[in-house]
Amino acid sequence: IKRVRGQFFKGLARMIEKNYLGCRDENVFFGLLLSFHDKADDNGKASPAESLNLAKMKTLVRELNKKYPRDTQIFSFFFRDRRYNESESTYMAWERKRGMIIEFNRLLKTGDDNGFSYIDTKRSILQTIKYVITIDHNELIPKDAAKKLIAAITHPLNTPRVNRELGIVEEGFGIIQPRMASIAHDGVKTILNSYVVGLSGWDSYSNMVSNICQDVFGYGLFLGKGIYDVDVLYNLLDGRFPNNTILSHDHLEGL
Repeated sequence: IKRVRGQFFKGLARMIEKNYLGCRDENVFFGLLLSFHDKADDNGKASPAESLNLAKMKTLVRELNKKYPRDTQIFSFFFRDRRYNESESTYMAWERKRGMIIEFNRLLKTGDDNGFSYIDTKRSILQTIKYVITIDHNELIPKDAAKKLIAAITHPLNTPRVNRELGIVEEGFGIIQPRMASIAHDGVKTILNSYVVGLSGWDSYSNMVSNICQDVFGYGLFLGKGIYDVDVLYNLLDGRFPNNTILSHDHLEGL
């Protein structure tokens, strides 16, 4: 959560709602994971504006659950406070985005909620979660794409086979990343967007470029949008790396 206007949080709630409407399956749940931006002063405590924004987001998630009532809670909210990081001399959410996934997996597998300062969820659901689909705050999952991702990662040929002695996946996949595309109108919002997005709305295969990591090192770069097996990531990554040693979690997950 950065210093943004309240409209951002309404947009975030709308995004979650749109993703839900595209996949109204009783076995799919939606969780919002957030933390404050880094802060070097005031012992990392939330400012009045940050506290207000956090309260707004809590209310918006509760309103979504009231709007779409179900026996099991559909929308959950998880929030992490800042901790002091000596390496960077600042207060920040532990290990930032990588830490968020590590601590979320730990919560799902063991019920350990020490990494979170606020949780709004039905606890009985958490330890039934086998797969997690990750997206960023401004992204949408196309209709029924979640079911297709789940079908792909559960296919017998894709089932991950883990070598626990080496701590690696030898066959199959612990993470699957789908094809991604930009929405046409996003490409013309700014001059920068037009350079980065390119010919949005066109078949991306007509603009193929080399994937350097794939070509040189034999692995793809994970872009943060995809599905992963909770057991695999938890068993292979939890506690495996010392703090403040990972520069790019995208490369780590790609490997």
